Amino acid sequence: ADSRRQRSPPPVEPLDFGFVPAAVYDTHAYYEPGTIGILFHVVHAFLYVVQPNSFPKDLIVKVVQQN
Repeated sequence: ADSRRQRSPPPVEPLDFGFVPAAVYDTHAYYEPGTIGILFHVVHAFLYVVQPNSFPKDLIVKVVQQN
């Protein structure tokens, strides 16, 4: 059996960036993906095959907090 097909992606957890100033972060830019949605799923599946590890959230939070 192909073990790559049996793995499920790691659970999604919110990132904690610490204190973020209160503001309205709202955007009205939403577009239907149309036929490009298929490409999104292909790329997502490919990335999961080549990098099945979880997202490096600790690294991202560290970089954001330094700036």
